[in-house]
Amino acid sequence: MSQTRPALTIERNDYRRPLLWLSIVNVLAVLVMAILGGRFFVSPSIIDVHGYIGNFVFLLFIAQAGLLVMSKPGGPLGKVLIGLAALSVLLVIGQIGLGYSGRESATALSLHIPNGVLIFGISAAILAQLPHAKPSAQPAGTPA
Repeated sequence: MSQTRPALTIERNDYRRPLLWLSIVNVLAVLVMAILGGRFFVSPSIIDVHGYIGNFVFLLFIAQAGLLVMSKPGGPLGKVLIGLAALSVLLVIGQIGLGYSGRESATALSLHIPNGVLIFGISAAILAQLPHAKPSAQPAGTPA
């Protein structure tokens, strides 16, 4: 009988639940940002709130990437998730820059929207994998 290796393992299983919750918050925060961004066309004064929350979302993405690295993911998807988390941090940095530039540049604003969609997709991809993560196998004789 052959044993299959899990696609994603988490060595620090105590980080699994906080990582999952933080990933849920990230997806919801990006969704709220899209809603607020869309409301800008109806009520331009909402854009300041959109910006404040955007800066907070940046901190959430840094926390997610750090927690993901500290959880020591393994398996074929482990490095992919770390790469996606790092990419999402870079995209959020760009998103903040595009957001501030978009106040005076139509080009920056036109790039801000699809970049937000990309950030949402990456966030959802990270979240979709985490519930399926297995605890990493402990070598025989070591405490769990």
